[in-house]
Formats: sequence, structure tokens, C-alpha cells
Amino acid sequence: MRVWVGIVAAAILAAALPTVAQPARPPFPTRPLSPAGQALADDWRAKVDAVRAELAALPPPASVTEHLARRNRLQREARLALSPIFPAPAEERGWILALVWNELAVIDDDNTDALKRVMPATGWFADPELSHEAWDIAQHANDWEFQRVVLTRVEPLAGRGAVSGSDFAKLYDRVAQRDGRPQRFATQVSCRAGTLGFGDVEDIDRVDAFRAAVGHAETLVETRARLKVGLPC
Repeated sequence: MRVWVGIVAAAILAAALPTVAQPARPPFPTRPLSPAGQALADDWRAKVDAVRAELAALPPPASVTEHLARRNRLQREARLALSPIFPAPAEERGWILALVWNELAVIDDDNTDALKRVMPATGWFADPELSHEAWDIAQHANDWEFQRVVLTRVEPLAGRGAVSGSDFAKLYDRVAQRDGRPQRFATQVSCRAGTLGFGDVEDIDRVDAFRAAVGHAETLVETRARLKVGLPC
């Protein structure tokens, strides 16, 4: 799913925002779609609505962790449902993605507001499962200032086992990229000139050492393989 974020961003920017440099955030411009394109958007919406209905039929969540987990299920399923759009003709793919991404952004914004309501006044969540669910919402937030706030809260805990090293590294890199700085941990990929890559990285030769210092166990070699770095996109 992380690979898709870079591909989706590239497709939307190429179609709807050709003169805007990354990063960009919704709402994106849209235009009327062809019948085939509209059918893909409608199919995506139907899948998301089905998950939403299934979650609505459940009894109330028994904990904050379960509440955030249900919200994350909706956004994850919505992102997984993007897959059938990628084979669409290149001239329309970005416009379809712009339309559905605007709707996905509403889900992300609602999740962000829910996370803000349960955030501790200071510090971060102590429970590892709750911490992970909260991170998954924060990393998809369109409120980038809020992402920075979350990062400042989890950064002192990184490397001490109090937060997931992987979660921290990914959020750090996402905020860095959106602030126009190089990644430190090389966790984010994007589609550039038709190839998946990390973009700017502080020191590619020290990535594994940076990761080890915060408890992120996956090596750079493993990340390259998992995220298909170097392959066409």
C-alpha cells in the first residue's frame, strides 16, 4: 500500500496538477469522466460504502484502541480498493484517482479529528497497539501541522521501545518530505520519471544505522525489495 501512495500522487499531479510540485494535498481538481472511468470510481465508492455499512452494524467499540482500529480499517480498505483503477488508460487514470482521493481525504480528515479528540494532553499513548493505530491515522492526515505535532511527541520515545521504530521512521520521513527535506530512514517511495525510488535521502550509506538507533529492524536491502525500488511505475 505504501508504494501506491507515490504512484497515486504522481498520477494525480500529472493529470490534475501538472504545474504543481510535490507535495500537494486534497482537494484536487476534477473533471467529468468517461463512462468507463466513472464506473471505476463508482465501483470504488461501492466497496467503501460496503465496509462502512459493515462497521456501522457492529456493537459500539469497547475501547479507544478498537475505535481507532475500526477507523483504520475503513481507510485501509479504501486504499486497497484503488487497485482496479491503476490499469485505467494513462490519460484518465489521474483524473479518476483525483476524484476518489478527494473522497478518501474526507475519511482521513474525519479520522484525524477523532484522533485529536482522544490524544493525551501531553506525550503519547503508552499502549503499543493503541500507539500503532493512532500512528496509522496520523500518517495519513492531511493536516500536516498535526503530523508535526505527533512527530514531536513520539520522537523522544523512539529507540527506547516506547513506540514502534518502524512507525516513527515512516512518520519522520513523511514529514521530512512534505517539509522539503531529505528522508533519513528511506521508508517512503514515489514514482519519478517512470521509476520507483526513494528520492532524496540524507545519507543512504547510513540508513541501516539510523534505523537501528530507533529500533526499526528492516534493512535497506529488505525495503528495496518489498517496495520494488528501481522497478517501473
